[in-house]
Amino acid sequence: AAATLAGCSAPSKQSRPSDSLSLPNGTPSSTSEQVVELVSGNAGFALELHRKFVGNEENTFISPYSISMALAMTYAGAEGATETSMAETLGFSLGRETHPTFSELQQQLDARATTKSVDPDRSGTVNAFQLVVANALWGQSDGEFAEAYLDLIDTYYNGGFNTVDFDQHPEQARQRINEWVADNTNNRIQSLLRKESLGPTTRLVLTSAIYFKAPWRLKFDPEETVQGSFTTLDGRETTVAMMQQNLETQYAEFPGARAIELPYIGDKVSMVVIVPDADEFERVEANLTA
Repeated sequence: AAATLAGCSAPSKQSRPSDSLSLPNGTPSSTSEQVVELVSGNAGFALELHRKFVGNEENTFISPYSISMALAMTYAGAEGATETSMAETLGFSLGRETHPTFSELQQQLDARATTKSVDPDRSGTVNAFQLVVANALWGQSDGEFAEAYLDLIDTYYNGGFNTVDFDQHPEQARQRINEWVADNTNNRIQSLLRKESLGPTTRLVLTSAIYFKAPWRLKFDPEETVQGSFTTLDGRETTVAMMQQNLETQYAEFPGARAIELPYIGDKVSMVVIVPDADEFERVEANLTA
């Protein structure tokens, strides 16, 4: 969700909103109208994707930005009804301008990733925010691919084209792709493609690997961690370890929920946590929009 970072402002207790659910609006940090439109479409798709996971008993962590980018690379090769359907589903309202705008958005994120900030716990400077988005195409060695398509991917997605032999050596192709992904994610993702996921009928694989790492600007003290009671949506209570600290940061209260922004070191990116009140989870979730 790196493309949809936003802060929250805190209303005073005297100016607390009415009881009707009214969620606060974020202010885009980009001055590019096309980037703002692309991000809004991505956020809308992200929320739709999120709703598909509602009811899943497992905790779910997804990266809508990398999903959108990978599918944008597929969208670049689509035409006709397929192109139209993908644009509507993914929120690509810019048409063919989607591709140069994705490139512009990635450049803005890269600019954040190169910032450096002093780590108070060490002497010297460290990377404040690491974000690596690596794209690549893997095509059958004797296949025929449109040069215009390959040029577009190379120009706007930094997606190098690699040839592999899915037909005769699918397992070797799988291992090579997995090694590439591992190299581009600091070995955090080592088995993106499972065994037998590729075969003689495979002709093209698109990979979009994303790696994010950043320390908190204000770190939690492990000695302040305490055991507390956590209540699940179905009313079950369990004891879990809870981090805590006192800090000044962006905070908001509005009908049905509270929100807080936890900045990462460098103040270029942050985590926004939304906590619905008791019995308000479904209502707050249903009213989240791009």
